[in-house]
Parts: sequence; C-alpha cells; structure tokens
Amino acid sequence: MLLLSFLAIVLLGLFFGWRLSFFFSFIDNLLKRMAFSILIGSVSIMWLSLLSSWLAFRQLGAASTLFTIAVLLSATMLLRPRSPKQKAGSSFSAAEAVIIALIVGVYSLLNIFGVLFVNEMSGWSSIINVWGDYPLHIGIINSFALRDNFPPQYPVLINTPLTYSFGTDFLTAVLAKNGLGLREAIWLVNISLFFCLAVFIFYLAEKFSSSKKAAALTLLLFFFGSNAGIVNALGDALKGNDASLLLSRNYSHDEPHGLYFMNSIEAVFIPQRSALMGFAASALIYLILFRNFSGPLKKQNRLELLLAGFLFGLLPLMHAHSFLAAGAVSAILFLYRPSRIWLYFIIPAAFLAFPQLLWLGQRAGSHLFSFHPGWISSNEGKPLLDMLYFWLANGWIVLALSFAGLAFASRRQKVFYAPFLVLFLAGNLVRFQPWDFDNYKIFLHWHLLASVLASMVIIRLFDSDMKIKSRGRFAEKLPSSLRAYGSKALAIILIFLGTGTGLLTVLWLGFGKDSQFELYSAADLEIAEWIRTNTPPESVFLTSDAHNHLAHSIAGRQIVMGFAGWLWSHGLDYQQVESDVREIYRTGSCGLISKYGISYIFAGPQEIKFDPNISLFESRFEKVFSASDAGQNYYIFRTVC
Repeated sequence: MLLLSFLAIVLLGLFFGWRLSFFFSFIDNLLKRMAFSILIGSVSIMWLSLLSSWLAFRQLGAASTLFTIAVLLSATMLLRPRSPKQKAGSSFSAAEAVIIALIVGVYSLLNIFGVLFVNEMSGWSSIINVWGDYPLHIGIINSFALRDNFPPQYPVLINTPLTYSFGTDFLTAVLAKNGLGLREAIWLVNISLFFCLAVFIFYLAEKFSSSKKAAALTLLLFFFGSNAGIVNALGDALKGNDASLLLSRNYSHDEPHGLYFMNSIEAVFIPQRSALMGFAASALIYLILFRNFSGPLKKQNRLELLLAGFLFGLLPLMHAHSFLAAGAVSAILFLYRPSRIWLYFIIPAAFLAFPQLLWLGQRAGSHLFSFHPGWISSNEGKPLLDMLYFWLANGWIVLALSFAGLAFASRRQKVFYAPFLVLFLAGNLVRFQPWDFDNYKIFLHWHLLASVLASMVIIRLFDSDMKIKSRGRFAEKLPSSLRAYGSKALAIILIFLGTGTGLLTVLWLGFGKDSQFELYSAADLEIAEWIRTNTPPESVFLTSDAHNHLAHSIAGRQIVMGFAGWLWSHGLDYQQVESDVREIYRTGSCGLISKYGISYIFAGPQEIKFDPNISLFESRFEKVFSASDAGQNYYIFRTVC
C-alpha cells in the first residue's frame, strides 16, 4: 500500500510539471521538459504536503498524502496546454545529453557510493562532508517521517522553531513516509534535483552566451572548478615523483595554503541538501529573467515572470541563501529597468515569501548580519594587495577570465552580470551568518555567471581560425597558424587549470586517503531501531552534543541539545541549555528534567565527556536498555520525577 502511495504522489507530481511545461515556450525540448517536470513536481509535492501536514492535519501521514494526490490530480486535469507538441527544430543534440549525463553520472556515483553506504562492519559510512552535515539533515527528515514535528522544531534544540530551510529534507521525508527507504529517498531526491540544476545551468549558459560549447564548458567549470589547488597538487607530484600522491589529500580545501573556495559538489551540492532545490529553482529564475529583461520590452512574457515570481516566493524555506541571492539579482534588475510588468513577479513573490520570512524571523537576537570585510576571518586587517592575491588563488581561472570576458561581452550580458558581481562584492563585505564560510553559498551564485563568462573566453580562444590553405602557401601562413594552434593550446591549458582541482577533489572523495568515515556503527543502528520500536515518537531524549548522535538522527527523536557548531552557525542561543544538560548528567536534577520535559536519558560513549552519574541514575530512574559493544557501554534511563 505504501509503495502505491509513493508511486502515485511521485508520478502525479511529475505529470503535473509535465503538463504545466507546455504553457512556456522556452521549455522546447525533452531535456528541459524533464528537468522542469521534476523541479515543479518536487516543489509542488513538498509544499502541498507541508501545508496540509502543518496547517490542517498536524501530521505527515495518509491524510496529507491523499490531499496532495487529490490537488495534483485536480490541477493536472484542469490544465489545458495550448500546444502539446514541441516546436520544430527544438530537439537537443547528443553532445548536450552526453555532457549533462557525464556531470549527473559522476554526482550519482558519489551519492550511491559516498552517501550513507554500508561498510564492512555493517555500519553506515560516508564521505567527509556528508559525515559532518548529514546527521542534521537525517534528524530533520526523521523528525517529520517518524514523529509529528508540527509546527516544525529544531530536532537538536528543544523548544526552538525550525528556522532552517528544510524544504529538500521535507520532500525526502514525504517519500520516506510513503514507503521508500531513508537512504534511497535521499539518493533519489539528491540526484533528481541535481539533474534539474545541471539542465537549467546548461540552458542559462547557452542563452547568455549563444553558444552550446560555452554552455557545456560552463558545466565543467562550475561543477569541477575550484581554486589554485591544482598548482600545489602538481608540485607535490613532481617532488615525490609519484602520481598517486595526487589522491593523498584534499587540494580544494587547503586552509594552510589559504585556499577556501572549495569545489561546489564537495562543499554544497552533496553535503548541504537545501541548496539542491534552492539553486535549481534559482537557475530557472535566472534563465527567465535573462530572457525577459535583457531584450526589448515588447518581448517580455507575463506568464514566465509569474512563474519566476512563484518560484522566488517559495525559496525562503527551500534555501535562504538562494532567496537572498536571487532577491538581490531581481532587485538590481528592477532598479535598472523599472516597469509595471515587474508586478507579475513581485506580487506572487511577496505574497508567498512574507509568511515564511515571519517564521524565519523568529530567530530574534541572533546576530546574523554583520559588516565583515574579507570574507574569511583570517583576512581581517589584511591590506588590499593581500586580498587581491587571496582571490586570485581562490577565484582562480574563473575569476580572472570572467573579467577578461567583460572586455568583449555585449551590453546585454554586462547588464545581467552586474547584479552577480554585486553579490561577489557583498560577500566580501557582509557576513550573512555567524560562520564566515557560509558566504560561500552567496559567492556560488556569482560563480555561476562568472563561469559562463570564463567559458566564453576559452571557447573564443579555441575557435580561432587557423586559415591554413594550400601546402604551397604554408610558409606564408605559418605565423597565423602557430598563433591559432597556440590559442587552442592555451584554451586547453586553461580548462585543465580551471577544472583540475575539482576533478582531483572528486577523485579524492571516491578513492582518496582519509576521505571517508564511519557515521553510524552497527551498534548505533541497532540501538536506534530499539528506540524507534520501544519509545513513543514524542519522547524527549537527553544526550551529548555529538553531531552524529543516533537519538536525534536515525532514531528521529527530539533531543534537548545537539551539536553546538550547528546552533552557533544558525544564530541560535543555546548557552543556558548547554549548561543545564551538563547539570542533569551530573546531578539528575528533577527540576531541570521537568523544565525540558525529558523522557529518557541516554548514556553511552559520546556522553562520557559529561561524566554521567550512572549509579545515581540507576538508583533514581528506570533502566530500560543496556548493551555493550567493543568494550563500550550504552544505557537508556526512563526518567521518574
């Protein structure tokens, strides 16, 4: 039965997106239509399920699923596309399909073999950035799939509204609730949304540059680009005379050498799942904006602007950084070319975004925005020349060539690129979250358009006309021929330098030393299953602040306080709770237990840092679980106060 509901909700979402795609003339080939259907279907399933679960039923279950299915079915039947046929000449080429399939294929392999794979000890392991970020995502997913977390609360901080953009995780929870396994739901959502992202970036780059070659190269530079780490890698390989050294460490994230602008797949599109839905929607918004606000006014399409406004208005709970970036781009374009037609964008955007911003604004007193020149804290107080060197090493080929591309870009291209350059400048002046690195997610929007400009420069070099004619006139044409060959060689070198660090990073993630870690042991999985089976879903657990604690993540229970690094970076006030957690482990204070409504106290290897008073707990509370694994003890006590 669950499998049928999973198939029904997914297929109806896709069919709704498919039918809707025929209302838009720019969706004119199968690749675009597939990406549009997946993105619109995913966004629709997520929002319909969220609103019905939150506002009507107060649970994610059969009722919300039936509601979502009914709305999607009704909307699909009501849609009457004008022309259900593709325009002549709108097919995509094999080259387009191959480059997109290559990028998505690499990403898919990293997901299947690097995101929550079963290790030799029957636990779950993952690549390093997944190890660091996914316990929070899993906790959010399971807070919806395994218990009724409405209105949404942080699974890792008691009595705190979930003001983190959780759209992608909620979509995953919907699929998991309807019969798909947790890992399979994560993989499916990740890969599907990444496919949409790759397709929309390709066609945005093609529209901007008027070149399929530049669009293909944009995908390579954006997804495999990074910083100057390739120079360090080649230096290490030459010194050691051993090419295998290239997989010995991560050359993309190399703070000792001042390299912070990491590869986008490693830094965002695998570990930070919210960006998948948000960035895919942003890429589609940018495509629509470029089509409509870079040409004559009479060619502006109201329906397309309405779509862009709806997508933008839905962004805050999907991905806050994409909302900020797309909002800045839209605002600057509006100021440059104000017109009443913007109302088709502004009205749905404001109507949809306002209640979400009220919810997100509950993070009162959290100093999220601050003036902070230099992006990274280590740049504080450095002279301008040092900052230029920093960005030359971090922005690398894309940064340098994007400025070169402006020299021959059209006025239309310059105008559209200007807001993204403002994003780059803003990221160097304003800290948008307490953790300085998070500005990377703002820079990434600039990096997208900069990659297009850089690709245009490289393609211009590669397509230089050699003008070699007859053999008899070879000597006469030799200088221009050498220049042409030299331009092609330079283009190839720039591609190698521009993508080398990212390619090495992807290889390191898959095969390199110290790139993968155990996230949950076999004992963790077994204890989590016991908790899910033997404790009420609404139970509150006292645990350590370990980021990968099983209680809040794979067991899906609310805990008093989790990893302080997440809470700090999200601007949350947790210091008093942290102090109280330590006090409860030390004294078993019934007053504090009642204050937080704690149902169970967890005492395992990760709680040793709090020096739990096990003997006191055994005398005062009911021990409901105990186990040992590899010489480590696990206890769960039901509180009795």
